[in-house]
This record gives sequence, C-alpha cells and structure tokens, in this order.
Amino acid sequence: MKLRSFLGCSARTVAYWCMHGEPDNLESLHNKREYEHYRKATPEYIELLIKTVEQEPSSLGYEFGKWTAERLATYLT
Repeated sequence: MKLRSFLGCSARTVAYWCMHGEPDNLESLHNKREYEHYRKATPEYIELLIKTVEQEPSSLGYEFGKWTAERLATYLT
C-alpha cells in the first residue's frame, strides 16, 4: 500500500510534510487548521445557498434561467 493511500492525501501533501515536518515532533505533522476558524462557508451561508439553488432565478427577479457559480456568488454577497 502506498503511503499517500494509507494517509488519505495527495502525493504532493506527503512530499510537503516530508520536507517541512519534524520527525521527532509528531505534533508538527498535525493539521492545526481544522481546529481554527478557517471555514469560508458558515452553516447559515450553506443553508442560504441550498435554498437559493432550489429556486428559479426568475422567481428572484432575474432574467436568466439558470444559476452559474458567478451568478450565485453575486447574489449571495
């Protein structure tokens, strides 16, 4: 079994941590971001996104018939 398959990450991530991690300090290899507030989408934002996608744009006053990522981003901001 390949190391990246075992770890569940890409080969690039394995290579990064091989160069930047400290072999004698296992904590240095832990992803601390998961404990910090780096979420870009809050639960409220995700709920609004889902509600918006389920609606036709015309019901919100738009002339176009389909949502695109750009149109959704504009509407949600």
